[in-house]
Amino acid sequence: MPQTKVLLLSANPANTDRLRVEAEFREIAECCQKSSLRDRFAIVSKGAVRIDDLQPILLQEVPRVVHFSGHGAAANGLVLEHDDGTWQLAPTEALADLFRILQNGIDCVVLNACFSQVQAEAIARYVPYVLGMNQAIGDLAAIC
Repeated sequence: MPQTKVLLLSANPANTDRLRVEAEFREIAECCQKSSLRDRFAIVSKGAVRIDDLQPILLQEVPRVVHFSGHGAAANGLVLEHDDGTWQLAPTEALADLFRILQNGIDCVVLNACFSQVQAEAIARYVPYVLGMNQAIGDLAAIC
């Protein structure tokens, strides 16, 4: 049986509150390793993601599940990194368009970022299962 690829993406720009993204990714990997179905999953992580990185990463990795950990900015978009390490916004409609273009094969998107419900609703037009947050979420909740 082919493996299901889970792509873990993160952005935690230098001029934003520090997140424990590595701890979150470690927990995800450990849970998969403990599962009796562990051989069915391949986990790939990419950090310090920039807007221009998204499409090439998704095309190269061809994931079934995309999990983003970082900051959200409500209707303004998701916070990704700029080349200099500061933040820049990935606009909601641009994200939705990306998943529209790449929709074949992606079954689930998790936006583990504060106030990411707007992006989740936009992406859900093209991906069957999408989870976003409608409020702030602390590090402990994000990791668990």
